[in-house]
Amino acid sequence: MTWSTPYTGTRRPARPKAAITSRQLQILALTASGYTAAQIGARLDIAASTVHERLHRTYRKLGARDRAHAVAIALITGVLDPISIELPQTPTDSRKAS
Repeated sequence: MTWSTPYTGTRRPARPKAAITSRQLQILALTASGYTAAQIGARLDIAASTVHERLHRTYRKLGARDRAHAVAIALITGVLDPISIELPQTPTDSRKAS
């Protein structure tokens, strides 16, 4: 198989097609932090179905296929600030040195 044009550089996604709301960004940041829709809903006092609906609207605005793709596009384009993502707590070693 031959390619008509070789790939010669990095490709970056375009800016979002429409403005992403602050609530959609909040939900996307919590998604990037590893929370489920039910956990996000409980944290924001909204239904899990509302979380899903807002995520799907965000996917369309970003041109993403799924959660991981949406997070990647949002980070690459600067829509989502990496500082807004919560990192998991590292467990402390409770064993005593002997």
